[in-house]
Amino acid sequence: MANIYDIDAYVDQIALRSFVRSFSPIAVSKVLNLPLNPVIERLNYLKDGKKLTLKYEIRCYEDSNIIKVVDDFSGFIGKKLYCKNCDDEIEVGLDNIFPVYYIDDDYREYLKKN
Repeated sequence: MANIYDIDAYVDQIALRSFVRSFSPIAVSKVLNLPLNPVIERLNYLKDGKKLTLKYEIRCYEDSNIIKVVDDFSGFIGKKLYCKNCDDEIEVGLDNIFPVYYIDDDYREYLKKN
């Protein structure tokens, strides 16, 4: 079974793929067969080390379309956002907000050079 340091290696692999900009903690958990909580803890550690940036995707209830990506979702709770795909307004709640980690551009460049 994988351990938390395998998360670091996996993030590095993702960073070296130029077409991958972001990923969810659930994806890392599934790929490495690790429980979600330690994955999130380690990703937050990497975020604190400036290797990752944490953002939040607000998604449509109907089609899971990403309506908006934000740094802080607190100001959106209970508000309505327009989904272009559904042509409808969607109320924002905790159940349609998803954490997503973005690889820091400087960290990506560092990995490519080393």
